[in-house]
Amino acid sequence: MGRHGPPQYIPGSSTASIQVSLQPTPQARPTLAICPTLQQLEDEGLIESERLEGRRVYRLTAAGKAELDKDPEAVNRIWRRAERWEDWGQWMGPEAFAVFRPLAGMVKATFRTAKWAHGRPEREEKLAAIIERFRNELDEFRGDGS
Repeated sequence: MGRHGPPQYIPGSSTASIQVSLQPTPQARPTLAICPTLQQLEDEGLIESERLEGRRVYRLTAAGKAELDKDPEAVNRIWRRAERWEDWGQWMGPEAFAVFRPLAGMVKATFRTAKWAHGRPEREEKLAAIIERFRNELDEFRGDGS
C-alpha cells in the first residue's frame, strides 16, 4: 500500500463510496473504482491533485483537513482496517484459484455455522477455536508459522 500517511478519510456524503471502493477483492480494480470519488472530493474542494512522475497525486486541502479534524476516530478506524488488508495482494496470484472451490465451501460452511452459533457464546467460541486451529494448521503445513 505504499503510503506516506494515513488514508484520506473524508467525513460526509462521500465516505461510504470511499469505504466501499477501498475494499480489496481479487476482481476489483481499485484505481478505477476510486476515480469518481476522488473527482467528487476534488470538485468539493476537499482534495487537490497534480501529476508527478507520470502519476496523479492527491493531497488534502485546508477544507479537507478541517473535515478530518471533525472525526479523528473515524480516520483511525479506516487506517486500522486498511492495515489489516495491506499484505493480501502478495497472496492473490493465479495459483490461489486452484483452491478456490474448497475454500468457497469452507467459507460458506463457516458463515452458515456463524449464523447458527450467533448469540450462544459457547458455540461462537468453539467456532472461533476451529477457525484458529485451521489457520494454525495451514501455517504449520507451510512451515514458517507466520
